Amino acid sequence: MTETYQDTEIRWRPASGMVSRDFDDMLVVGSSSLPRELAEELEPWDLASLVTYADEFLSGFTAERYQIDVRAGWTRAKERMELVIRGDVERDIGGDHQRIHSLATNHAGITFKHVLLPMWICSYRYREKIYRFLVNARTGEVQGQRPWSWVKITLTALAASAVIFMLYTYFHG
Repeated sequence: MTETYQDTEIRWRPASGMVSRDFDDMLVVGSSSLPRELAEELEPWDLASLVTYADEFLSGFTAERYQIDVRAGWTRAKERMELVIRGDVERDIGGDHQRIHSLATNHAGITFKHVLLPMWICSYRYREKIYRFLVNARTGEVQGQRPWSWVKITLTALAASAVIFMLYTYFHG
């Protein structure tokens, strides 16, 4: 009997250098009441079509004022940029595995602006638990939470297993 296996061999080599990355319009959720990960998933926004704010935009709607100050927003922006920068460094190094021991980032030309983006915020209660979802009112993209029915998931998995078993027996039986 022949046994085949894959052996991973890693050769570490030192690497250093500079990687440049420009960021333009790094969005930061200015609300502390919205689930940040859901709001970030609504991207990309059509920022090229931004217009100057006018009170008529909100007439008849409820809007939330930003709750994150500029300093906290800058901290969040750096967190988001850090993930992108780290990915750029890993790609620049190459290979399947990288071990980054130090990473120094310089920021230049930093500006900020407040933007009001059209987003529908909804929540509902199901079996005494609150679920929230957000809708990008420009693109219709929806992100949110929903209840899971473990009974339906289990029945679906069992049905799929039965079909696979029947097909296997039919073609290999």
